[in-house]
Amino acid sequence: MSDVSVHKGFFEASNKFNMADRGRILDFLSKFHENPANPGLSAERVTKSKAKDLWGARVSQGIRAIYHFEGDSYFLLYVDEHKPAWEWAERRRVGRNSKTGELQIMVAPEVVDEELQKVQTAAPKSTKVLPPLLDGHTDDYLLSIGFPSDWLPTLRKIKTDPELEQVASKLPEDLSERLFRLGTGEIVTPPAPDSAAAGNVSRGRYWVINETSEIQELRDKPIEVWMRFLHPSQKEIVEREWSGPVKVTGGAGTGKTVVAMHRARHLAQKGKRVLVTSFVTTLCRNLDRSLKVLCSDEEKKRITVSNVDAVAVRVLGKGAAPAGFAGDDQIQGLIESNWIYSGGAGDAAFLISEWENVVAAQGINSWAEYRDVQRRGRGKPLTAVERKKVWTVFQRVLSTLESMGKLPSHILLRRAEAAVRSGKAAEAWDSVIVDEVQDLSAAALRFLAALAEVGGGSLMVVGDGGQRIYRSPFSLKSIGIDVRGRSKVLKLNYRNTRQIQQAADLILAGNVDDLDDGPEDRKGTLSSLGGPVPVLKGLATQALHDEALVSEVNRLLGQGLAPREIAVFARTGDATRLVQEALKAAGVGFDALDKDTDLSAVSGVNVGTMHRAKGLEFKGVVLAQVSANIIPSPGLLRKKKDPADRAAAMERERNLLYVALTRARDEAVVLWVGEPSPFLKPVIDQVGASSK
Repeated sequence: MSDVSVHKGFFEASNKFNMADRGRILDFLSKFHENPANPGLSAERVTKSKAKDLWGARVSQGIRAIYHFEGDSYFLLYVDEHKPAWEWAERRRVGRNSKTGELQIMVAPEVVDEELQKVQTAAPKSTKVLPPLLDGHTDDYLLSIGFPSDWLPTLRKIKTDPELEQVASKLPEDLSERLFRLGTGEIVTPPAPDSAAAGNVSRGRYWVINETSEIQELRDKPIEVWMRFLHPSQKEIVEREWSGPVKVTGGAGTGKTVVAMHRARHLAQKGKRVLVTSFVTTLCRNLDRSLKVLCSDEEKKRITVSNVDAVAVRVLGKGAAPAGFAGDDQIQGLIESNWIYSGGAGDAAFLISEWENVVAAQGINSWAEYRDVQRRGRGKPLTAVERKKVWTVFQRVLSTLESMGKLPSHILLRRAEAAVRSGKAAEAWDSVIVDEVQDLSAAALRFLAALAEVGGGSLMVVGDGGQRIYRSPFSLKSIGIDVRGRSKVLKLNYRNTRQIQQAADLILAGNVDDLDDGPEDRKGTLSSLGGPVPVLKGLATQALHDEALVSEVNRLLGQGLAPREIAVFARTGDATRLVQEALKAAGVGFDALDKDTDLSAVSGVNVGTMHRAKGLEFKGVVLAQVSANIIPSPGLLRKKKDPADRAAAMERERNLLYVALTRARDEAVVLWVGEPSPFLKPVIDQVGASSK
């Protein structure tokens, strides 16, 4: 049986077919794997291609697959209807790069020259003559990083960003990334020599069919292309044998969750029992669904996915956990009814903040602990006498909850951590992987770190300080998680176009922490995807806003997007209801996003709050009512009397807008009434805004 590898582009091309044709493509894969020379495949050489050994094979009456072979190794590259498949092949050449040994699928440079000429002709005439973008690099250097020699004249013609985008869009994914990095002034390190098919697989571009039965898995568990293939930087993190806790960070869309899932699968394949956890239940449900698709049934049996509070209950065992948990609203209500017992040490707003940012965040369980705890980042200092008065209130709250059979989450986590460290835990795992770590409390992380230590020290935390929307900043090392020498920042954006990524980065304004008391260097993060700049519209009235909202949704639908591929997000529940009313009045079908929504069952446009956007992505996103009087939330800020609390709340509001915008893959629209949110100012200054 021959070696058969399937290129990433083959899967991407097959996704445009209907279910029946996709089934035929899978049938073809089975036949091809069993015998590429099967006469029934009607293979014929692509005679007009510049490539050697580029062939087409019959999938069905109207569909053809394009493949290349070297000896006994076959590479399936593309699939399409007969005519476009042949045209795709005729415009390409396939071969090993003479310097790197990489198998490259390239558009012929003369084809790109024609398109580049069109871009240059359409560009506005400038009095300033720009030098070629790659003037500072020698031919030998460009060859060493993988560009074929006959492509060098085309590369030397690039002078502007639009020209760079046009050329990069015609290159293989790895060369496109290298070209963009050169365009931003980076020095690209030449890749290691790659002389065999296995090397290509290691670079995350091919899937090797080991057994024909694996093709049946594709039929039973259709998988997103992004889930199957890993970039080399991701693959190294997934498969490396780490000597201690690992931290993986990066901006939205850089594949952090993909790394977490593949790491879980990799460990499960080695026989490890793996816990994958996070703060939000909805995210855990999405992770569990994705892992069921990514993993074999045997692998998935070794992986537990659960939110951190539920994990603590499992660890404590039956009967050890409380009958119920005290919610934030319930605790705040008890503080408001007991704050008068503080003896003037603070009002209700201050005490609620102290509970959230000190007691709950650090897992404080007694007066002795509160007396000695460091109140890091708190704006108002407290004397020992004042601390005692504050704890009088908190003790009353805890006593009341105990009488009700309720328990705050942080105390549950403390008990679970103690059970783990004493060897009395009812559950244990060999490895722990934490997604969206920025949203967990210190108490939760100490508990999870204890679980990992007992299981052998395998802990991976994955997150983004720029997406922290629930808690104030914390430091991993302050709670005993040492990731020195084991921190990785992912810098390739797979989700958003460059235009959306750049707008989102302007919202953050460089204010991103590395989860360990320092700023995170995001320089060099790029997307090789191009698209339109975000639409920014300010409207004079709510009626005009709603009219623009419906118009933009209909525009996206008119471009061929399915309703379920579009989402509209707003800051508040009230703003979300106005969105629903506007869509309903216009006859646009929608589905309300909530914590239990199964996106696979959605048929209409998705509508939800910005908090519901976390962990999701859509081809088109509209952000409604991003107005100065809505985000940042005036009501939220009024409750924050302490300057430090207010500053932290402002950053979370900024992050929330960043999260919502980065859910957009291809197109983003931002609307507001009156004055825009102050967080939008740098985006408007750079992109410009239209108004009605």
